[in-house]
Amino acid sequence: MSEDMELKTSNNKLKYNREYYNKNKDRIREQKKKRYQNDADYRNELNLKRRKARGVSIESPIIDETEVEVAYDCVMKVLSPDQTKSCVCKMYTMSGTAQKMRIKKEKLIHWIYLEKLPNARYRNDSNWRLFTEFEVEIMRKAFTKFRKKATVNNYRFKLTKELTDYINQEFTDLIGGIPADKFTEEV
Repeated sequence: MSEDMELKTSNNKLKYNREYYNKNKDRIREQKKKRYQNDADYRNELNLKRRKARGVSIESPIIDETEVEVAYDCVMKVLSPDQTKSCVCKMYTMSGTAQKMRIKKEKLIHWIYLEKLPNARYRNDSNWRLFTEFEVEIMRKAFTKFRKKATVNNYRFKLTKELTDYINQEFTDLIGGIPADKFTEEV
């Protein structure tokens, strides 16, 4: 009896699994295809495994959507173009903006220099560039959205023309870096 138990070891199990797979491989492959198409978590998991196997560096394997708490530089009162309305909003420096977007400050500055991202409209007393909280939120949401898209499609995240166009389009809807509905009557 102990010999039978020893025969049911990993070698026998391996042999059984190989035979089972060879008999049923078409059905198993079809099930995996369907699961890959319908299950986003399974698809992301496989894509990440493929990247690791290829040796591709994975900057952010899991897209973390938690809000990064970044200290803003100052609060500024911004007037509308006709100066009848105003809005008080938080302003972020380049480093604060980069932290919110989860990129390096140098990369943000480089993209602005290449005119792939819009430049800041405001400056503080130290002549540092400032983005409004609304501009930062637009860029943060866009970067999160396109990072997810890159992860799902098994690509490395890059600043694409599509992302640049999306951010520029969203910025054109702003008045002085602020949505029109955020302005209140000047007292």
